[in-house]
Order: sequence, then C-alpha cells, then structure tokens
Amino acid sequence: MSGTASDVVQARDVSGGIHFHQSEGASLPIPRQLPAGIRDFTGRTTDLLALDALIPTEASDVAVGRPGAVVISAIEGAAGIGKTTLAIHWAHQVRHRFPDGTLYANLRGYGPGQPAAASEVLDGFLRALGVPPGRIPAALDEQAGLYRSLLDARRVLVVLDNASSPEQIRLLLPAGAGCLALITSRSTMTGLIVAQGATRISLDLLPFDEAVVMLRGIVGDQRADAEPQALSDIVHACARLPLALRIAGARAIARPRTPLANLRGALLDQRRRLDTLSMTGDEATAVRAVFAWSYHALPSGQARLFRSLGLHPGIEIDVYAAAALVGSSTDGVHEGLEALADVHLIEPASPDRYELHDLLRAYGLEQAEREDAQANRADALSRLLGFYLHAADAADRTVMIRMRASTDSVPAPRYLPTFDTALTAMEWFEREYANLTAASRCAAEEGLHALAWQLPAALNGLFDYAGRCTDWLAACESALSAARVLGDRRAEQYTLCSLVGVLRELHRPEEAVETAEAALDIAGQNRDRFGELLALHVNGEAYQSAKRFDDAADSHRRALEVSRELADPWSEAIALYRLGLMHQELGHLDEALDCHQKAREIFRKVGDHAREGWVLCGLGDVYLALDRLDLAAVQHCKALDIARRLGYPRLRAEALDGLGRNLHHAGNFQGAREHWLQAMEIFEQLGSPRADDVHTHLQA
Repeated sequence: MSGTASDVVQARDVSGGIHFHQSEGASLPIPRQLPAGIRDFTGRTTDLLALDALIPTEASDVAVGRPGAVVISAIEGAAGIGKTTLAIHWAHQVRHRFPDGTLYANLRGYGPGQPAAASEVLDGFLRALGVPPGRIPAALDEQAGLYRSLLDARRVLVVLDNASSPEQIRLLLPAGAGCLALITSRSTMTGLIVAQGATRISLDLLPFDEAVVMLRGIVGDQRADAEPQALSDIVHACARLPLALRIAGARAIARPRTPLANLRGALLDQRRRLDTLSMTGDEATAVRAVFAWSYHALPSGQARLFRSLGLHPGIEIDVYAAAALVGSSTDGVHEGLEALADVHLIEPASPDRYELHDLLRAYGLEQAEREDAQANRADALSRLLGFYLHAADAADRTVMIRMRASTDSVPAPRYLPTFDTALTAMEWFEREYANLTAASRCAAEEGLHALAWQLPAALNGLFDYAGRCTDWLAACESALSAARVLGDRRAEQYTLCSLVGVLRELHRPEEAVETAEAALDIAGQNRDRFGELLALHVNGEAYQSAKRFDDAADSHRRALEVSRELADPWSEAIALYRLGLMHQELGHLDEALDCHQKAREIFRKVGDHAREGWVLCGLGDVYLALDRLDLAAVQHCKALDIARRLGYPRLRAEALDGLGRNLHHAGNFQGAREHWLQAMEIFEQLGSPRADDVHTHLQA
C-alpha cells in the first residue's frame, strides 16, 4: 500500500457536513473480520442457495458508479436455531466474491451486557478500513457518512450478527451497490423490509434427517451405527435445534466410553433436559442461557403469556385457547402472540395458530413454576382444559344429535369458536385433534377428575364421526378411571355406554356386552330413566354384535317403549334403526324396510342428517338383499352425498362399500373394485377393522 495512513483519507468541512476523498495512489486496507466457521456444517441447502442469489454480480456497474442499492438480507429465527452459524459459513464460502473485504460485528442484541451502540461498531469498522483514530469524527452521523463514503463503489460483505432491532443497524448499512449487508436476529426485521427492501430468510428447526446427519457427524459413525435408536431419540429430545444437538454431541464425545443410551435417558427426562443441555461451562452456548436472553427482554405481559404457553400440553395453540389460558380477550392475546412470534419465541403455524418446540416449552414451564404461584398455574390450566371441553361440546353438537353429558359444572370461557356446519366442526376437530387428546391426558395426570371424564365424554361423537378407535378407547378408559375416583355413578354409567361403542367398532363383542350390562345395572340403581334409555340402546347394540339376537330385540323394543314414554323422537328413531339392522341381519327384510323407513323420516324431521345417512346405507343393503339394485344404488348414493357434505369419513366408506357390492351384483366388477379400494383406504386411515371386511370383498 502506497502512502501513509494519514494520506489515505483527507477531510474538510463542507456545508456543515464532512466531505472525504482518497489521496491519489493510496489504497484502503482490506479487512477480513469473519470469525472461524463450523467444520462440520450440515444442511441448510435451500437457505444457502437463497443467499447465493443475493450476491451483486455486475462488477462493471460498481466500477463505473452506476446507480444501485446495497443488497440487505436478514436471517431470522429462534435462539439456537443456527443463524450465526449459517451466516458465517456462507460468508466464508463467498468472501472471494467481495475483494474489498469482509466486516463483522456482534451487536449483542440478545446476550449478556448491553447491546452494541452504533458508534462503537462504526469506530471499529472505520479503524479496520484504515482511518486513524484521530481522524474518526465525534458525531455519530459523521461517522456513518465516512463509513458509507469509504465503501462507495467497493465490494464489501458486512455481517451484522445478533441484532436486536432495525434501529440498531440502520447506520451500519453500507450504501454502495456492490456491497451486501447480512444481518442475523431473533427479531423479525419488518422495518428493514419496508424501508430498505431487505430480503428475509427465516430459519426453521432442522429437518429430522439433517439433524441426524449433524449429530452423527459429531459423535462419529461408529457410535451412531452402534446405537441408532438412541441417536434418533436424542435428536427428538433436542427438538432438532442445532445448538442443542451440538451440546448433546459434545457431551457424548466427552464421554467416549459411555453409551449414547445414557445421554438419551437424561434428555428424555423432562426435568433434567434443560440442565443436561446447559452444563457447557460457557453461558453463550448453554440452551437455558440463550433462551433467557430472549425471555428477559420481553415486557411483563408478553413474558407472562410465554410462561403460560409452557403449561399447554399440546404442540400448537390457537388464539382462543391462548385467551383462555391467560384469561384475556382474543384481540389482546393475538397481539401478544404476534409479538412473541416477532422475536421467534413461538412460530406461526397457520393463520391464528402458533407453535413452540419442546425445549422452549420446557423453558416456559420452568419460568412459570419459578415466577407464578401454584394456584395461578392451576387456574390457568383449568381455564385451558375448560375451553377445550366447551369447544369440543360445541363442535360435537354441530356434528350430530345424541344423548350427551352436561358440561355445566365447568365454567364456560368468554370466547369460543363458532361452527356453522358439521364440516367446519370436523375441520376444527382435525386441527385440534392432538391438543384434545393431550388435554384429556393432562386432566387425568393432573388429577382434575371432573374434566378427565367430561373431556372424553364431549369428544365421543367426534371420535365416532372420525373413526379414531384407538384414541377413543384410551380416552374412555381414562374417563372411566376418573369417574370411579370421583365416585360419580352417573359419570361412570355414561362412560361405560361410550366404551361400548368403541368396543363394538373394535370387534370385541363379549367385552361390549359385559360393559353394557354394567351400565344398565348402574342406571337401575340410580333410578335414572334417561340413563336407562341410553343403556338400553347400547345393550341392544352389544347383544347384536355378539349375535345374541333375542336379547338384542328385547333391548331395542324396551328402548322404543321408554323413548315414546319420555316423548323423545330422536331416541325412538335410534331404536327403530337398530331394530331394522337386527331384522336385516336375520333376513326379515320387510320388517327391516319398515323400521328403516320410519327411522329415516324421524331423523329428517329432527335434523340428524348424519344418522339419516346411516339409515340410507341400511335401506340400500335391504334393497340389495331384495335384488332391487336400482333402489339400492339410489340409497347408497344419497348416503355418499350426505357423507361428503358433512365431511364424515366413516359414513363415506360405508356408502362406498355398499355401492361396490351393488356394482358387483350387477356384474360391473371393475367399478366394484374401484369403490371398494376407496372404502378400504378410508377404513385403513381410520384404523377400523372394517378394512378387513372390504379386503375380503376384493379377494372374492
């Protein structure tokens, strides 16, 4: 480099500002400030390609000073997600594309100590660019002006790591068209996108396969191959968070003779997980510490909301459930959730739905236990589970008419979703399915026995509608235990009746009979006429599934008498429909036709379209047995139309099976096969034993 440092930059006052020019023949030093990269960097291929696409390519335009704008890209994501690692890895890969240097600053936006001030960073950059300390202006605006002037018409990569906000970095942005500013932050840099046209790259957790490759690269192929299941479990326990995976890997290689299964055991223990991932001896690489830097920067209301989310037993949460959890309005909690998403403590999953990974949930729960009284946590959990109870009950009432348990003993939340149709109710049920089953388990685990039996009771119709037999059985068994702990005989009887339904679906007829008889016995002891009616219905079904037709006929006829005595037309239609099914199975086709037609008329009057669809399937089967193929096809087609309109998969599969049998009788074997294949696919998705029946048709 020719000339002295003092020759490099000359300055003089111009209209109250500073004008800078370079001495002839002088050259600026070329800074190379990037920290060392990670040797075993894994994955992020799509993000690397997105960054590659940002590099300014028109070097000639830069050289001649043609107009242009600096390229700005912001890498955003949660603590420990690998933002800095990605930025530095990519910067090393492309530094040859920036011949005039690379500048790097850790802005300490989240971490111990105060965030870096713009003047502090500019002072370091200017020194790196060859400006003598005595020539650095005192005024911040003048420092920024000198910085931009030095980078004008040059190709420099500027990495601004760990920024807290757009305001912290605006004066640090170069202005030359050949420069690229790469920013990492836990905050959503919306301001940069709006004002500077920045490109956003939002990092997610590593895909599972990439996370396995990453951990394997740390612990070595030999140990990974020796314990593949332990390796997989460690990846799950680390929530696919790169920082956690690196810590887990480091702990494994520090103990080369210790099986990975030991580390897995520590990580699968919810109470030990954060401790295991935080004992690094370095606060900057401890999971609990990096989470804390984000958490402690929150205003008190947002901090309380985040803590409360740790109490949620599921993966995703919507605005209604979050409002119930904190006892707030949906509008107020929506703002809070969006603010938490802006700093990546939670992530948007879909409109008005958010998720947080297991490690952040564990940290939130830890803070709730530390900062909130036990009574307050218990109240929050009760409000949340009460919300799921009332929302499930509202969805179930939209889906189908049935005898149901009261939810009056649990306070209703202020805000509930509304369901206009059975289809919207079932869409909600599918979205919330994991949360509803988790809420049911949580109520049992926390000893909230009233909720533990009422939640499955509210879900009975939805489970039946969706055909989720395995989870339905587990929910009923849990509800039965809770009812017995409470000593609530009505709750026990209701739950036994629900259990009969799932046992029948699982083709366990003897257990269904035993359970149904126990329910009827309790109804008699309670002298509960409506309870007796419900038990008679399920007894008839159970006996019929066990081929005990005389007992079934007796139960159905007694249910018909009690229904008329209580002036309950819906129950009357249920009894008629089941009598029709029994006659149908015995070959009494005229009696079956009469019962089904009467049942269908009542279901139409009371508006139970779902059960009207089932009766139509029954009518189709009767007409098929009478060799009235035209009428049989009409009934099954009507049932299929109802099933599609209601979004009712089990009814749809039954109607498709009926149409398949109809086509087979008519000699259209290819058409029959197509319908049976569709039916079998649905039954298999639902885990229903009816898939075996349809498979038998296909093999015939």
